Amino acid sequence: MNDFNINPNLIIRLFKLTTKKDKQNIFHEVGIENLTKSIQSEKGTLSMYVANIKDNKNVNYVLEIYKDEASYKIHANSEQFKKYVSMAANSLEDREVFEIQQQFIAEKSNPIFEINNIDISIRLAIITIKDGFVDKFKDIVLNEMKIAMTKEDNILAMYAATLKNDVNKWCFFEIYKDENAYNEHRKTDHFITYIEETKNMVILKELFELESGILVNKGILNV
Repeated sequence: MNDFNINPNLIIRLFKLTTKKDKQNIFHEVGIENLTKSIQSEKGTLSMYVANIKDNKNVNYVLEIYKDEASYKIHANSEQFKKYVSMAANSLEDREVFEIQQQFIAEKSNPIFEINNIDISIRLAIITIKDGFVDKFKDIVLNEMKIAMTKEDNILAMYAATLKNDVNKWCFFEIYKDENAYNEHRKTDHFITYIEETKNMVILKELFELESGILVNKGILNV
């Protein structure tokens, strides 16, 4: 098991991409080519995910992790990415970039390579913390995530980040083997303790159930 220390060289990027009503399928198909080729051919491209909100399929969240800035530039200059950008210019209705700072990153060692696997459960949470509680919240939530990734075999990956311009706002992106794994996680002592100990620190909690579209990683950021 690694020690979960943050690697300051990692580049982590989070986007919200809303497609035009009739363009989601095109967006998805070009995304498959971009993500699968990149994870297979680019040494420094470590993790790439695209998942849409279950009850609003045109709203997609994209999470990407690169070994370092040089690795991101290699990806940005790739033919598959240029094709993806060209498609996006005509297919997207809205594009939101979250400038984030990594707080916790952990993946199981087996690589993920899943396309349209509807059994996988993905959760995105955006949580706003009260002033004066950020450090305490961080200690509690990171401890909970470390325990979860160590003890729960069916959690495939967990990521936490804060907004660079607002340290009170946290983003969590979590991948579970299936819905049962997510429900079992919510019953664990460490999760229940986390909820109880932080309930008075939270101003706002936005929870999104995402549907697996394209999920690929190298399993390098592992426990």
